[in-house]
Amino acid sequence: MEEWYLSDGWYSDGPEMSLDYYNAFVIHPMYVEILQILESKKVQTPISWKLALKRMHRFDQFMERLISPEGTFPAFGRSIVYRMGAFQTLALSSWRYGLAPGHTNGQIRNAITTTMKRMFSVEGNFNKGGYLQLGFVGHQPDLSNYYTNNGSLYLTSLVFLPLGLPANHAFWTAPAEKWTSQKAWSGEPFPIDNHQSIKNK
Repeated sequence: MEEWYLSDGWYSDGPEMSLDYYNAFVIHPMYVEILQILESKKVQTPISWKLALKRMHRFDQFMERLISPEGTFPAFGRSIVYRMGAFQTLALSSWRYGLAPGHTNGQIRNAITTTMKRMFSVEGNFNKGGYLQLGFVGHQPDLSNYYTNNGSLYLTSLVFLPLGLPANHAFWTAPAEKWTSQKAWSGEPFPIDNHQSIKNK
């Protein structure tokens, strides 16, 4: 894993950079959770789980900025049929680890909810039996990879991790706020984004 870490919160997903959503689907969430367990068992690891979490939070900052003012996000890379799974790190941070610096509960909830509504309001996401169909937004079976089946589509359900929070948590009770691209494209002040060299500490 450390050989794949590039910088600024991004892993390459292989010996060469593969620009897809696997930093969100698998890499950051599983790495953070595994390292946390190993640290609790006092097992030596290449990096601390706190450093892995810091990297994931930096990645969260990118993912939040990828959500357009209209609640869409780019359809690039493999496995895009995992739909809202692309926001697994944002959901995991919201539920378990706390939000990345600069993020608020109302902002992240609003961004994820708007994107979810945009995606699932389109016809074809579900078949007549109510099960997910292959596609990104709607039924688009040609987007599937050779390893994809209907069961793997349910990776999208990981966006619901915040449902593990109590009803009185700020994730649910905080007023909805604009997310970064909404502010940017409406001419409002928004935070500058800077490269973050996350040291191996």
